[in-house]
Amino acid sequence: MSSGPTLIGQTCIEATQKKYLNIDFDREDWCVYKGVCKRDNLLIQREEACMLCKWRKPLDMPAIIDKALEVKK
Repeated sequence: MSSGPTLIGQTCIEATQKKYLNIDFDREDWCVYKGVCKRDNLLIQREEACMLCKWRKPLDMPAIIDKALEVKK
């Protein structure tokens, strides 16, 4: 068994040297629906329902990540 970090395929030293980002997204960032959304009536898979919804606004993830990296410097 390895004693290194799990699921990243790196050693502890490599993992701590890499600059990982933690970006928060609110519903207002990716949803353009203006009414009262009834997704909270779903028992499970609320996020999956949002990914399939026609009101979901696509995000430019490469630009968002680049911007977060600039701020972190």
